[in-house]
Amino acid sequence: MIKRLVDFQKRHPFTALMLIAIIVRLLVVIFAQGYGSHAEMQRPSLIFALMKHIQRGTTHLFHNENVAMFLSRAFYTLVSLFTISMVYRITDLLSNKKTAWIIALIPTFSCIMPSFGIISGINAFVAAPFLLYGCMVVLRQEILRKAQMNESVHRTSFFFAGLGFGLAACIWPACVLFILSILLILLILKNPKGALIALLGCVVTIALIVIILLLCHINPLDYMML
Repeated sequence: MIKRLVDFQKRHPFTALMLIAIIVRLLVVIFAQGYGSHAEMQRPSLIFALMKHIQRGTTHLFHNENVAMFLSRAFYTLVSLFTISMVYRITDLLSNKKTAWIIALIPTFSCIMPSFGIISGINAFVAAPFLLYGCMVVLRQEILRKAQMNESVHRTSFFFAGLGFGLAACIWPACVLFILSILLILLILKNPKGALIALLGCVVTIALIVIILLLCHINPLDYMML
């Protein structure tokens, strides 16, 4: 039995990792208490201002506390699974699948919910997968560009990376400093077009969120802070 499990892990490392992550999260969702997030006040963000507006409009749908609690835990579970996936893929790009498996085990057991793991801030927890997605896309395109010696390789992918960066910035404003560092690295690597396109994607996302907030009669300036 153990040999079969080991063989399955070697043949399908990513699938095995996701299965372990799901089992761990099911145990936490079933036996842990609360909504999965700390009751303390979190720093405001554009996305959470929008979510609070939506929540007020759908309160009648989730008046049952147990249902609301389950949905909250399920949301954090999906976010954490995406985070694990991005950690695995980034490590795989930098190293190999065996190393990716080992590194991805860290968020598998330590990044489950804001109230159960190493990332206690709701904003940082939810923004992490979008930030990691942007980094993964940028890294993958840089590897392709260096391998093919072609500066025009999948330029539009940098735009999608920028969309991920923009969502991360809307959720967790402090990660703007990290995003600027990524863009600076692209400039150092002599890929100014990639940096510009990624920045454009980031600006487009933030602009769309701001427009939606304005349509909901929410002042975005109340949430634009590092």
